[in-house]
Amino acid sequence: MQGDRLLNDIPAETDCIAVAGACRQSDWYDRYQRQDNESRWLGYFAFSSKTSLVKALALSTKSFPAALAHYQDDRRLSEIQPTDWYSCSHFNSYFEARSSITTQRSFNALTIESGIVTKTSDNDVKIQAEVYWFKHLPASLRRFTPQFIDSGRLQDGVTTYYCLEFLPILPLNELYVHGRNPRWFWRRIFSLTKDYFDIAAKSTNLAKLDSVSFEEALDDCLEDLYRKKTLGRLTTYQEASQIDLSAPIFYQGLKLGSILDIANDCIEQVLKLPRHPTVMHGDLCFSNMLFDLRGGRLKLIDPRGLDCQNNFSIFGDMSYDLAKLTHSVIGMYDFTIAGRFEILPDEQSGGQSHVIHFDIDERLECIQADFLATNFVKGIEVIDIMPAVVLLFLSMLPLHADRPDRQQAMLINAYRLYKTYVYQSKNPSASGYSNQAFNDQIYNNDVLEG
Repeated sequence: MQGDRLLNDIPAETDCIAVAGACRQSDWYDRYQRQDNESRWLGYFAFSSKTSLVKALALSTKSFPAALAHYQDDRRLSEIQPTDWYSCSHFNSYFEARSSITTQRSFNALTIESGIVTKTSDNDVKIQAEVYWFKHLPASLRRFTPQFIDSGRLQDGVTTYYCLEFLPILPLNELYVHGRNPRWFWRRIFSLTKDYFDIAAKSTNLAKLDSVSFEEALDDCLEDLYRKKTLGRLTTYQEASQIDLSAPIFYQGLKLGSILDIANDCIEQVLKLPRHPTVMHGDLCFSNMLFDLRGGRLKLIDPRGLDCQNNFSIFGDMSYDLAKLTHSVIGMYDFTIAGRFEILPDEQSGGQSHVIHFDIDERLECIQADFLATNFVKGIEVIDIMPAVVLLFLSMLPLHADRPDRQQAMLINAYRLYKTYVYQSKNPSASGYSNQAFNDQIYNNDVLEG
């Protein structure tokens, strides 16, 4: 009746009222009960007679429950108890519902019970790597993660698992896509993330690594991560889609080169970035970052825990974590996953190609400007990491073969990001991006906010 219930088990009967067999603390309508019946309405009603319903509503203009009583003068309403339903009417019941509706990929599974999240997978190496990361995380960084509880194998002797405490807080991707949090809120998030980067870098120094051998390994790892991985994934995508990676690409009237040209240009630029050894999360996107509003803390989940040779490791280069973060904020990855985009013919290219538009408002544009102005990593500006963000979207293409619409969006979005943040930075005479334009936007937004 107030839109706060989700029924997956919709009754097939007519002339019925969906009820819950047991009272819950959050049930707002207590009137519909008898001494021998503790049932509560769930908000689903089915009527077989439009005439009787209109008559009942006319007799009870101010009370829907009273209208149902009048309806029953003509037709009997039976009680149906759905077995699969959730209440989202209060903060506690909302997170209770979330713990029952877990989202996971095909190779992972999550169960939440008694305040514990158990993650299982058939990919033994992946789970063991995540366990390694949690167990070897320096003490200085453990406040950024949920409490690690246990790990091992299930009774089948094959499936690997580990357990964390369940935190009733939201991931940043949901707040970013579906929330309306103000600009100061996201500035706080960015500040907390910068703190994490700073502590992660200092924790690397405390580890007393052999700097020479580690930097050499880091160079090899980044070569694998950015060049071999991207070009390998593009080859897989080409074989499945029959797309010509050498065909010219146009976006908003600009010829950007081919997909291979874009990839190779971005690879060369990102490999020139200064090295920043760090304790690396490896998948620092918004869906793996939870925010505790009351405690003012970030909590990170689902780390990688592997280096490029698939050895267990908590170390890597900070540029990759920054790229993953940027692909959520500027790259609009989470909007793409949520379907909050529109692909349209590119009028500036005569309709022969396409452009992508995202469902964002001026508030979010200001938040993105704040992100671009934040110095997360010493010696690297966010704009410097955009070639790596382009590569992330290109390398994801074969992973979304089951969703051609999403796959197309990611490819066109890679063109958008390359054109806006990479191509035009080298060709300032082309319309669009300039560093001064972003600085002016940030200044004007600050002035408007007082």
